[in-house]
Amino acid sequence: MTPNHFYIPIPDTRKLKMDLWKEPSDLNGIDINEEEQIKLLAMFSSKFKDEYEKIPRDKTSVPHQYYLNSNYSAPQSNLYFPSDTS
Repeated sequence: MTPNHFYIPIPDTRKLKMDLWKEPSDLNGIDINEEEQIKLLAMFSSKFKDEYEKIPRDKTSVPHQYYLNSNYSAPQSNLYFPSDTS
């Protein structure tokens, strides 16, 4: 959870008007750089493929062990895994 504080530039979404979510944003001022994002995903999949394949797909007998069929979808799991192991 992210606290609502002036040091944290994330708005309190409870205070935003509901009509804000009706139309997609143009993301003015934000360059999501799709081409580089795709290259980054390709690098993750090639560099960490062996590690990804070692992650159990289903719950194991180890209570604290992470597995893919949990609260995260597979793409989320694969994206979070490299950043969690650094």
